[in-house]
Amino acid sequence: MTTMPHEEQVPRWLWQASALGLIVVLMLTGGEALEDYANARAHREVSALLERAPRFAHRADSTGGFVEVPISEVVVGDLVMVRPGEVVPVDGVLESEGASFDESSITGESLPVEHARGDQVLSGTVSQQKVALVRAGAQASSADVSPTANGGWAAGASPQN
Repeated sequence: MTTMPHEEQVPRWLWQASALGLIVVLMLTGGEALEDYANARAHREVSALLERAPRFAHRADSTGGFVEVPISEVVVGDLVMVRPGEVVPVDGVLESEGASFDESSITGESLPVEHARGDQVLSGTVSQQKVALVRAGAQASSADVSPTANGGWAAGASPQN
């Protein structure tokens, strides 16, 4: 077997070190590419969540009906009606007997979540098949999607904020 002239001149450990260096460079650049992809996706998801934030709520009035008001006028204790397909405008407590909500935009849960009277309902979730009555537990400025946009509840915020 004949060997190439340069193979005799370069020690085996140098070839191995070069290969290891190439692997490290590939891992670093691959990691940076994955990080860029993840950041872009997170930005896109949070932007989409903020875009679909409700601007109006159906608040109970003194006659027993519901009036559409800007979300900024909803205060703690107000009764808010959320129709099927609408986004829950504020964090609160479910006053209806029961309802299901699509919480995928907040928790990632792909299936609708059933809630009973007295359960905490999160702003940003979508009412499913029934009209839901929610007693506001937070003002829109402190609820909405801000916990998610600021890093999520896993980072220390709680749904009661």
